[in-house]
Amino acid sequence: MERTMSDRRGLLMIILMLMTIGVFLSPVAGRAGIPGSSERSLPDDPGRFNGLWWGQSLAELKEMRFVSPDPVNSGELYYVWPRDVLQLGDAKLEYVQYGFWKGVYSSVAFGIRGVENWEALKSICFENFERWHKPNRYVDRYYWVGKHSAMTLRYDEVLAEGQLYVYSKVIYERQLARERQGTGRRSGGGFWLW
Repeated sequence: MERTMSDRRGLLMIILMLMTIGVFLSPVAGRAGIPGSSERSLPDDPGRFNGLWWGQSLAELKEMRFVSPDPVNSGELYYVWPRDVLQLGDAKLEYVQYGFWKGVYSSVAFGIRGVENWEALKSICFENFERWHKPNRYVDRYYWVGKHSAMTLRYDEVLAEGQLYVYSKVIYERQLARERQGTGRRSGGGFWLW
């Protein structure tokens, strides 16, 4: 009897993990992701998450709570969604923060603590998205670029903190263009951050 309950709990955990990964990774057909874009869905791209899509207006999302500004990213403002589950597969999340630039959804950041959660988050990313680039073999920092989105995955061993940062390429390019005009703090040297 005890083993049956344990097997059921294990199966339930696997189902919950797959559902969580499915929400994170599955493209959702619907409205265009970027204003002015003819794309109707974002296949094989992490740009849609939790019912949000790149370019969606903050005004449509009444439950979002403001947490902080980010002066480095051309004035992106970060929000949390109180209904978020702080779990992504086997990785226990410290936070999920949604970035909005000029009132539109532009990025999402998933924060973790501890090496176990780092390994779990890295596993999810590597198993579901190919072609990660690691420019420095001594630093746990990886980059991924898709058609509509890009991701940075990093871990700091000293602080035991990590983050998956997913952002819209189109909005990022608009931020860079604005900074080239003299507003904002990024270098404006191109798409790549390294």
